[in-house]
Amino acid sequence: MKTVRSRANPLFRTFVKLKGSPRERRRAGNTLLEGPHLVASYMERKGAPVAIAVSEEALGVPEIRQLLDSQRPEPLVLPDALFREISSVTTPSGIVAIVPIP
Repeated sequence: MKTVRSRANPLFRTFVKLKGSPRERRRAGNTLLEGPHLVASYMERKGAPVAIAVSEEALGVPEIRQLLDSQRPEPLVLPDALFREISSVTTPSGIVAIVPIP
């Protein structure tokens, strides 16, 4: 797993752009799925997402850990403060995936 601590990381910046802009989501043809249940359902039905980000705190959650153990691409591990910047919910679930818009 790759740990990122900088806001300058290109993949982190992609997550931020997709979170903040419907126009960017349409342009890129991708959207975000947040939460272990949505990510697991997507993986079950469609396969691997484009990218996955997980908070350091969520690495201790068995359900998320199981998703990451079987997952490619390699997940991006973010400190909790950075993860909150890509999360669109008040209480982040710990995992966000970039997936193609169907």
